[in-house]
Amino acid sequence: MARQARRPRQVSDVILAILRSENRPMTAAEIHRTVEEHLGERVAPSTVRSYLQREHEGLRRVDRGRYMTGATSTPSHTPYGDRDLW
Repeated sequence: MARQARRPRQVSDVILAILRSENRPMTAAEIHRTVEEHLGERVAPSTVRSYLQREHEGLRRVDRGRYMTGATSTPSHTPYGDRDLW
């Protein structure tokens, strides 16, 4: 039996829902694993990474390889002083 196509933005909606519910920084690998668990099917890791690398309202990279939602998130440390690197 052929896999049913995902609806547009299904993976991105799940990524945002996961990050909102966890309310903590998560790695791309954690997010990928949780997306697959939620959807009950395999998802290409590149699909998740691609979404995380694009700019989205409410999605922030808070440290190397760590992402979360919310405007108040900031890196726990910045090795380059006060410069905003992302």
